Amino acid sequence: MLKAMEGRMGCLLANHGQICFGPTLAKALWLAGEIEHLCHQYWAAGLAGKPVILDEAQMSSVLKRFKTYGKQPGDMAKGDAPAVLAPRLLPSKSKKKGKP
Repeated sequence: MLKAMEGRMGCLLANHGQICFGPTLAKALWLAGEIEHLCHQYWAAGLAGKPVILDEAQMSSVLKRFKTYGKQPGDMAKGDAPAVLAPRLLPSKSKKKGKP
């Protein structure tokens, strides 16, 4: 458990459940709820088939984007990765000739 907790605030214990900590009891309890929620999502995904596990590069991208989740563009520092990329609109094709 100590090795698994290096650099982390929570981990799963085989055949026992989870362990987590935080700077306050309220934050530790919140984290415990988040871990339970994520475990439920993984379990539910497993019911539909084998879940796709992100590789290191994909996980790094997700973590960078999660730091800006909910921030408006004006609230972000230079170099921050936007949480969501805006969709790229394709040029519209007009059915009438001569119309853009």
